[in-house]
Amino acid sequence: MKPGEVVRWQNCPFFNNSTQKDRWLICLGTFVVCGKTQQILMSTTTTKMEEYTSGKSREKNITFVINRSKYSFFTNDCLIDLSLNPIEDVYPSTLEAQSGNWEMKGSIDQNDLRDIFNKLVRAESASAKVLNIIKDSLQSIGIQGLAKVK
Repeated sequence: MKPGEVVRWQNCPFFNNSTQKDRWLICLGTFVVCGKTQQILMSTTTTKMEEYTSGKSREKNITFVINRSKYSFFTNDCLIDLSLNPIEDVYPSTLEAQSGNWEMKGSIDQNDLRDIFNKLVRAESASAKVLNIIKDSLQSIGIQGLAKVK
């Protein structure tokens, strides 16, 4: 899996301990050792955009909005709440075991991946280790202008 690739995962076992539900996931990066992918860093989205409007509980959260007009493979407009550390480690073996439950849908472009990363750094919700893995992955596909990890 490459940075920017988007999958639709039915009954996704990540991001919510109590209930499995269908999720849209975006690959932000991979952790590779000796040429072999060890972990895939995936971010989830939400369609509950009303929670991020003025006067609502999450109005000040740092977000990245995904418009269906730009990414028509999404079924709804949605967003990534970068303030809530929306990143999960997924192991390649899990992807293989769950291959019947997820489907590749499309890719996020490099400019938007840069914006997502820079906002994630600003949100300070992910560890420096995770941010550096993502940064290395994005740089490996030619993305420049990435924020410095603190």
